[in-house]
Amino acid sequence: MYTRHEVRKFAMQILYMIDQNEVAREENRLQQLRIAREAAKEEKRVFIESDVEIKEEVERLTLASAVEQVFDNFEKSDDAIGLANYVTLNIERINNLIAKSLTNYTLDRLNSVDKAILRLATGEMLQNVTPREVVINEALELTREFSDSGDNKAVRFNNKVLDNIKNNL
Repeated sequence: MYTRHEVRKFAMQILYMIDQNEVAREENRLQQLRIAREAAKEEKRVFIESDVEIKEEVERLTLASAVEQVFDNFEKSDDAIGLANYVTLNIERINNLIAKSLTNYTLDRLNSVDKAILRLATGEMLQNVTPREVVINEALELTREFSDSGDNKAVRFNNKVLDNIKNNL
């Protein structure tokens, strides 16, 4: 049996893997389009994106494959899977809450680790099961463990964002 902190840590890692795969998928697609455009220029024909058949576009990382990358034995992580699944199912609402709570910053500028931590904590606050102060404290512990370089800048940043989210809910 995992502690709630371990469940959050695993769920955050799943969300991180999903985010990383989406970035890689988009980079792969853009690279394939660049190659197709160059080939079209060499053949002196007009490139129309819809005319290009991309052979093996990388699929979005499913929750199950992200779980496999994080866990050796993922049957034991039902709570983490459930939490990560809740976040992915509500990602638009969660991203909007985070974006509205950022000051002089945008969501796409966040590093993937902090983005995963903020998404996880926001999702937990939306579920309204655990007191929001506990959720924020756990998110700050994850920030210390995975993101902060010892100067507490990441902790202070995430704390401010999460406090803004808590006040907006």
